[in-house]
Amino acid sequence: MNVTAALAVALREAADPSFRSYGQQIVKNAKALAQALLDRGYDLVTGGTDNHMLILDLRDRPLSGKAYAKRLAKAGIITSFKWCRATRAILRSQAEFAWGRQQ
Repeated sequence: MNVTAALAVALREAADPSFRSYGQQIVKNAKALAQALLDRGYDLVTGGTDNHMLILDLRDRPLSGKAYAKRLAKAGIITSFKWCRATRAILRSQAEFAWGRQQ
């Protein structure tokens, strides 16, 4: 029953025209953040973003992804971190870092 109610609420919100502009603003903000990070010398795995997600390669940075995630969490910014499978990096280095919006 709760799942059905949640789905009904989500569909009602998605049908509202303001939801589209809200989503577009999220993507616009993510692109601005991606550009600001690139300007500061960070390496984005995909070179930028086309959605709400950013993935940073932190192998050449002094801190691990986990350390950055902890610091950002203290500021109220939710992130995730994981090992980059495309590299042979040591798992504990947490070489890849993802930013995204969580509700």
